[in-house]
Parts: sequence; structure tokens; C-alpha cells
Amino acid sequence: MAATTQRDEWKALSDIFAIGAAAFLVVLGLVLALAGADPAMKFHGCLLLGASGLALLYMLTLFVEKREP
Repeated sequence: MAATTQRDEWKALSDIFAIGAAAFLVVLGLVLALAGADPAMKFHGCLLLGASGLALLYMLTLFVEKREP
């Protein structure tokens, strides 16, 4: 059987990778915001934290809504 992108396993794997990447960027943004060497790094850490946090929240709500009962 050939692997296609329409299989549920591939969709689940890509969902997990997207959530993992967003969670990693949240942690990275938090580290930059709290331990940045200068104010510009702290500011960009806050931007990264906010953007990736919103993306993570959006993905989690999207995946919960798609879940079957």
C-alpha cells in the first residue's frame, strides 16, 4: 500500500508537529523576553511569545473542534 497524504496518520502527525513547533516557539519567546541581553531582544521575545501563543491557542481550539465524539 502506497503512503498518501490523505491518511489519518499523516494528518495526526502533522498536527502534532505543528503543536510541538508552536510550543517550542512559546518557550523560546519566553526565554528571550525574560533573559534578553538588551531591550530589543526582550521586545522581540515578547512578540514571538505573543504570536506563537496565539497560534498555539488557535491550533488547539481548531483540533478540538475537528475531533469526533
